[in-house]
Amino acid sequence: MAGGPEPEQDRAMPTARPAPVTTPRPAPAAAPAGTPPPRLVLTTSERAMLERELGQLRDRRDRELPARLREARTYVAADAAEEIAQIQDEQTVADARIGWIEELLATAAVIDDDHGNGLVSIGCLVELEYLRTAQRASYRLMGAGMRAQAQAVSARSPIGQALMGRRAGETVAATLPGGRVEELRILAVERPRYGVAHGAEPEPA
Repeated sequence: MAGGPEPEQDRAMPTARPAPVTTPRPAPAAAPAGTPPPRLVLTTSERAMLERELGQLRDRRDRELPARLREARTYVAADAAEEIAQIQDEQTVADARIGWIEELLATAAVIDDDHGNGLVSIGCLVELEYLRTAQRASYRLMGAGMRAQAQAVSARSPIGQALMGRRAGETVAATLPGGRVEELRILAVERPRYGVAHGAEPEPA
């Protein structure tokens, strides 16, 4: 008597291809507690430029604006009120800029112009490459009180501390939260321009 049909041999099941894994670029982390604040660095020419601007601002505050205020008080009431308000606004802006420059000159380290070329310091825009992923990124190193902007990283963060004081062409290592170490190659360093448009002003009160 013929037996029943033989069971079919097991067929190999197709294996699903694993989805490609994308490694996100690590976000700049916050500074560890107790990390000392880094110092701003100015070249000699930048310091001279700021000293000239400070003298001009003081002259404007102490001479030009008071003279304009005295003149405005001789106008008719409506015109005088508008002009006086404008002068007071300009006085506030000048005082804030003077205070910021005075603090910057008092606290910043000063280096020769030649030594400052390619040196990473607060305010610099740094282009770098993550060696593990070959991804590139640009960060501006920010100090306390500086105007926040896109792609900014605190100079007190792990990445900021790894970059501070280094130069274009060097490779640095940043230890991120969790213990992972990222190696970064510094591709280019752009010195800050100390003006409102470039974020080197304090955040308005």
